[in-house]
Amino acid sequence: MEGYIYIGEHFDIHDRKVGISDKKIGKSKRPVSRERDLNRTKSPIGYRILEVFFVDDMNKVEKLLHAILNRMTIHWFPSL
Repeated sequence: MEGYIYIGEHFDIHDRKVGISDKKIGKSKRPVSRERDLNRTKSPIGYRILEVFFVDDMNKVEKLLHAILNRMTIHWFPSL
């Protein structure tokens, strides 16, 4: 299934140091909508997508990336 692979991170909406440097690798057919969904809280910690890549098979590519990066926790990786 074609779609997008994205890499994102948390950030403080008040520009304070967040202390979380892990990155999220995810998949979505609509990455802009996905980013908006991840930000639908009243938390001072926001989420932004850093990179987006269009791929022919987003399920396969996401699985490969998780295997390569030796997943630490579900979808979150130490700073890439």
